[in-house]
Amino acid sequence: MSVTEFEISAGRRTVPAPRSGRRATGVVLGVFVVAAVAASIILTAGPAGTLAVAFAGLLAAASAFLLGRGADGGRPQRWAVSGAAVAAAGAILHLTTGLSALALLLSAAGAFGLAAACALLVAGIPRAREPWTPRYLLPVPLALSVRRRRPMRLAITAAVLSGALIALRPAIAAMAGEPLGAIAAGVGAASLLVIMCASVRLARPLQEAETAAAVLAAGCLAVFGIGVVTAVGLVLFPAPVAALIAVAVTAGAVGVAVPRGTRAARLADPGRPAYRTAVSGYELNNRLRPQTAGVARSVSDVVALIEDARQRGLTVRTHSTGHRSSMVPPMSGEALIRVLLDEPVTVDPLTSTARVPAGAKWADVLEAVVPHGLGAPHGSSGDVGVIGYLLRGGLSFYGRGRGVAANCVERIELVDAEGVLRIVDAASDPDLFWALRGGGGGFGIVTALTIRLFPLTEIATGTIMFGLDRAQEVARAWYEWTLDAPAEISTALRIVEVPKMPGMPRHLAGRTCIVIDGVAHRLGDHTLDPWTAARTLLDAVRAVDEPLLDSWRLAAPHEAPHTHMDLPFGLHHAADHLMVRDLGPQGIAAFVDAATRSGIMCELRQLGGALAHEPTDAGAVGLYAGAFAYFAGRLGPSDDAARGILDRLRDTLSPWDTGLVVPTFAADPSRPQRLFDDDTSLRVRAIRQHVDPAGVFAGDVVPDA
Repeated sequence: MSVTEFEISAGRRTVPAPRSGRRATGVVLGVFVVAAVAASIILTAGPAGTLAVAFAGLLAAASAFLLGRGADGGRPQRWAVSGAAVAAAGAILHLTTGLSALALLLSAAGAFGLAAACALLVAGIPRAREPWTPRYLLPVPLALSVRRRRPMRLAITAAVLSGALIALRPAIAAMAGEPLGAIAAGVGAASLLVIMCASVRLARPLQEAETAAAVLAAGCLAVFGIGVVTAVGLVLFPAPVAALIAVAVTAGAVGVAVPRGTRAARLADPGRPAYRTAVSGYELNNRLRPQTAGVARSVSDVVALIEDARQRGLTVRTHSTGHRSSMVPPMSGEALIRVLLDEPVTVDPLTSTARVPAGAKWADVLEAVVPHGLGAPHGSSGDVGVIGYLLRGGLSFYGRGRGVAANCVERIELVDAEGVLRIVDAASDPDLFWALRGGGGGFGIVTALTIRLFPLTEIATGTIMFGLDRAQEVARAWYEWTLDAPAEISTALRIVEVPKMPGMPRHLAGRTCIVIDGVAHRLGDHTLDPWTAARTLLDAVRAVDEPLLDSWRLAAPHEAPHTHMDLPFGLHHAADHLMVRDLGPQGIAAFVDAATRSGIMCELRQLGGALAHEPTDAGAVGLYAGAFAYFAGRLGPSDDAARGILDRLRDTLSPWDTGLVVPTFAADPSRPQRLFDDDTSLRVRAIRQHVDPAGVFAGDVVPDA
């Protein structure tokens, strides 16, 4: 039974996809489309000036940029990208070859495609009857995958060269004749179109529009910038000199876009570009301040940077995506190594495993494994780094069925304090292999992991929001459902104010809601299917109150990281975390009462199921002995007011505190964050002392570990 069929048969109303942000994008984009088509016709109807090429390039680049932000997967995205490409090609051919039949045909087809894309954007994406999970839409394209850096920059370089060939048409025509100039411009336009279409192969799922738009915008901006230089040069200088100036500018643009060659990695001092890159990360407001820092793009870089740090007499700290920079103690007198290996995520479908290099994010892993019908135990955000998440344990939306995420690790590639690359697994070094998985760090620099995958082709996921009028009843219904919830589904209950940001439902922006989200998947051939597992929850909470928004539906696995609506960047915030026992009706009521009065985001993440059972091959953190993971956060500095709110919430839940934490949720280094019992702690410390007796990586050890 499909989601839509279930909604109709149940007599419930599914709130349509939020349209407001896409309406504005569609209207603005429509203005650019009309301007681009009208300008191309008007300019080519009369004598086309040399600035016409640049003008068309600017309009096409703006259209491409808006398309990349407005389109968000599926058929509308493909219409938008195709229409932008064809319209840009038609406009450029109009301006370079005149009103030829081919140019007119391209313009007409492009105008139709873009008009359809605008209409779809104005109407809302996806169609009104399809549930859609809200997600943050940034005003600029998202950063491309680390593993795609070099191929993507090569595509952008080729696009810049194609755009330059179009922009140089006036100079070529002045020196070699109009036919040759027109041919050069036509070749450039055709090349730009082909490169843009090919660049879609570099994209993550649901980001094809942004990737193609980035390439198209790079080429069109080259048309604009180099076109202006060429036009001004032809006015002020003879044609050969103007051409030389334009070629020099082209060389500079290509030099900016072309991938950098590999260099021997060295630690850099503050103020240097390598230092700035090394200390940056997810947390925008928390800049790390080590004495020196460097970026490792290969295992040999890691070895070289460790050696460099030891020669300077410095201890070593490490990170990759920087998601925990707010938790990091001061780094004075230390060297920081940011590990961003230029390697792809590789999948072996025969053994259902994947090798993940340091620096890769969960979105990179999903991109690689989903086409094989496989899943991975990722968290609630695709922007989280895989290595740190797994080495700290990892709480996945698949955790109740699959267990602690660290238990999926089969092999670890580690550079130790002596700069030696070690392959660690259960056979070669069982003690170190055990300690690395949740032991709190400080053993070396992990450069890659091999993880077990599981069959996954379809999930049920979504977000259901209610007002606070019946928050206690909704929370009670959710809690009672968790007592016998199937292991196929993991959920979270949150009290949250819907932010006023692009991508959020406008009719809910600024309103505090009680939110239930999660993911359901099939554990085996004879287990519950995803929608049946999700329906047990949805029936319970829908019977209590009418939802303000309900996006639960069957979806592809790469939709799961959008469900929790995590920000794609980090800001100043104060936060707290506890792992709590079964709260009971009294505890749930106390939590909802305190959370709704706090004015900040409060969450209970469902534990239990396989998370409560330790397999025989588990690591140092092999289970979570609690019923819920509590998390609370407030944007802004961690001042006395924020800590006062968090302290009152902590006091409310303290009777149910287990004394331990889920390591990836621990949010404040000044608060208790005990990972395991005393016996485990002693064993971990003994292994760490054996592996790193000089304490080269001592600064990376998690407090209380």
